[in-house]
Amino acid sequence: MVDPEFEKLVNLELNNLTIRDEARSRFEESRIHTFELPQGLRASDPLPVGPPELINGLVLAHGSTGLIGEKETGKTLTALEIQHCLLTGEPLWGAIKPNKIIKRSIHFYAEHSCRTVLELYRAMQFPPTDQLVFYGPEHLREMKLIISSGIRRDRAVSVYKRLAEGAGLVVFDPIAAFVQGEGAENDNTQMRHLIDSMIDIARDVGAACLVLGHQGKAQLVRGEYRSRSSYATRGASSIEDALTAVLYLNRKEGSIGGRDLFEITPKHYKGKRSQKSFQLLRDRETLRQTLLTDSLRIS
Repeated sequence: MVDPEFEKLVNLELNNLTIRDEARSRFEESRIHTFELPQGLRASDPLPVGPPELINGLVLAHGSTGLIGEKETGKTLTALEIQHCLLTGEPLWGAIKPNKIIKRSIHFYAEHSCRTVLELYRAMQFPPTDQLVFYGPEHLREMKLIISSGIRRDRAVSVYKRLAEGAGLVVFDPIAAFVQGEGAENDNTQMRHLIDSMIDIARDVGAACLVLGHQGKAQLVRGEYRSRSSYATRGASSIEDALTAVLYLNRKEGSIGGRDLFEITPKHYKGKRSQKSFQLLRDRETLRQTLLTDSLRIS
């Protein structure tokens, strides 16, 4: 026999669930009415004004560009060179002129301390400037995480947007430091959500987005350690799928004139045909890089 009091409680809970569903439905309906429907981009429309790339073959003006490399290969120093080029108009690596000069660049450095990246900037002998601003964990504090346990932290995203106002480029360094949760870095849904949020932050202030990330460890194959030639980013494969363009930064064997050799290879460069790699010579003292000319390229 069913307990009448229990039956009463069940019916009350069912009624509460029905009320909540109806309230949720009305709430979503109200949001639709307050959302201004976009016109979209027609196939007959002219291309948007402005170059599609800030630096040809390296930094897209829209979406996101990922610079992926193993630990200690120079991802951050390369990002500093890119920012210096865009802020001053000086040719990158002594050879590549930017398509646009920006007024401000914001570099979110989410691991260690902001002093680390500032010391690197000084070691590279770049001039002091107020146009490049670094924000480290000591500045971001509890707002550092963009995704936590699979949930986007909207308040943190709002803070990032405020900090990035006026920027022409926003750098996130490195990917994994902006997300937290069990297995988050290997979770396709969470990492795509993270990249989408980074793009949202940059797009909201009218800036390009550069994301730095680590390559996965080399795997032992038939007695040799080999790195993957595709989807080499550490963690979920959705990272590279969500990025609009992906660049691999790797150390190469050998040196020339006491300078070490590195290579940046465009991968998954969406919307454009594949391009040749950039071979760079890195000064061991200043860490500044120079582009190898075609006549000196090493195969």
